[in-house]
This record gives sequence, structure tokens and C-alpha cells, in this order.
Amino acid sequence: MPPAKYIEKITAAPTDELIQFDDFDRRRSLVFDAAKEAAKQRFPLSNERYTLELEDIDYDDLDKPFTLREQKDAILGGRTLAKQLKGRFILKDTVTGNVLEKGGRRVVANVPYLTQRGTFVRNGNESVMINQMRMVPGAYSRKTNDGKFETFVNVKQGTGTQFKLQFDPQTAQFDFRAGGRKVPAYPVLKAMGVTDDDLKQTWGEDILNKNKVVNEKRAVNSAYDIFVPKYNKEEQENNDGQENNDGQST
Repeated sequence: MPPAKYIEKITAAPTDELIQFDDFDRRRSLVFDAAKEAAKQRFPLSNERYTLELEDIDYDDLDKPFTLREQKDAILGGRTLAKQLKGRFILKDTVTGNVLEKGGRRVVANVPYLTQRGTFVRNGNESVMINQMRMVPGAYSRKTNDGKFETFVNVKQGTGTQFKLQFDPQTAQFDFRAGGRKVPAYPVLKAMGVTDDDLKQTWGEDILNKNKVVNEKRAVNSAYDIFVPKYNKEEQENNDGQENNDGQST
């Protein structure tokens, strides 16, 4: 798939959720939810012959918190406090989809348990994760010392690349800045589906015309390299290769 078509699919990250530092019940819930979602996203795994799926993914006793006595015993006994994430592995024939083997529910992962003190107990050692101040996801605008206007887009962690959108009043140019690169904004916005009429209403006709004079293909390719994660590129390359093979076989 061409970079322009891929960039068009990029959507904004969902709104981040603020959590109080001492809301350990909520933090614990998020840890368990994230581990469960990660297991779901990891499967299915497949090759030309077999496909491995994971079903019935859940915790059996998540509603039963570890008591203070159990926490103390784990510390004194050199054990780890964790909840078992379980699932059922199913092996299928990739071509026919027929089930070759279906196992019983088994442990997929031991997910660390966050205590009401905000600590984890691992091999009898109680440790704490240090809270680090970081900027809330969102857009932050300012005027730079050299007279330019820029908006810093701080995306939600794990959802994309942070970047700046900068406007130079001297040249009337809009540029994306990320990964040490400067990319003209106009061709990238066009690749994402923004029309000239939309930009004309927002920027004005004069600024729009001055931003049109750029190397469109080079800018879109640069944006593709910066903003599209490596695993998405590899997945798309595999899909394109499969489509080419299918076309040749027919």
C-alpha cells in the first residue's frame, strides 16, 4: 500500500484518563486489563500450515484480593503475588480452518498484583514503582523565540509519535517536525484526506497557495517513515506480498 493511502487511515488516539496517585484499586484494574488485552492482541499466530488461537481469556479469581495475611506470608516465604491469566489454546489448519487440537484452560501469564500500598511482591521482595511526572496527552501551542508559532502534540503513550506543527510567518509555510525531520504539512494533510477547500477556509487562499509548492511524494514518504510504526510497516509489506503472490497465482 502506498504511504499516502496508509497515512489516510491514521486516526486520533482516544482521550487519556487521569488517575490519582493513591488510587491503587484503579491502577491494579488497569494492569490486569492491559495484560488481558495484550494476550488477545498477540493471537492468532499462523504460518502456511497451522494457526494457533487463544480463547476464553480471563482471570478465575480476580474478585478475590490478596489479604494482608497472604501478603505477609508471600514476603516471608519468598513468593510472588500474582493473578493467573488463563486461556484455551486451539490449533487449526490454516487452509481449511478445521480444528486439529483443542486444549483445556491453562495459565497464559502470571500478572503482578498491585497491593493497596502501591507495591508489588516478587520473590519475597516488596518494591514500588516510582511515579514520574509527565505531560498530559494533548496539544500545546506557543510562540517560539524566533517568532514562529508551533503546536506540540503529545500523544498518548504507546499510540504514536510525538510531533510539532510549526508555522513560519516569514514564509507562510506549515511544517511537521518529528524524529529530527522537517516535513511540509500540505502534502501530508492532502494524503490524509484534507481538501484544498478545507485548508482554504482555515489558512486562507494566499497561505494555501504558498504551501502547495512542495515535493509531494518526498514529503509523504518522509511522514510515512516517521509516523507509521515499524510493526505496521512489516504487516503491510507482508499483506502486499501476499496480494502479489495471489495475483501471480491466478
